[in-house]
Amino acid sequence: MHLLDATGATLTLTANAYGNFYSNAPLVMPLEVSVELDGRTSVMEGPAESGSCGQCHDPASGAPGWVHVAGP
Repeated sequence: MHLLDATGATLTLTANAYGNFYSNAPLVMPLEVSVELDGRTSVMEGPAESGSCGQCHDPASGAPGWVHVAGP
C-alpha cells in the first residue's frame, strides 16, 4: 500500500492477512492510494478523503468494494 498525502509526504505500508493496515503517521487528506502485488500496481480512482477505508470500501453498505490488484 502506497499513500501520498496532500503535502507530498509518502508512506508505504504492508497489509496484514485480512488486508488491514495501520499507521500513526500524521497524513494530510486527501490521499492518493495505490496497492502493489508481485510487481503489479492498482491505483485508486479518486482521492481518499479520510483514513477510514472500511467506511467506503464495504460492499455490504453499497460501497464500491475493496481495493485489489488484478491477476496477470
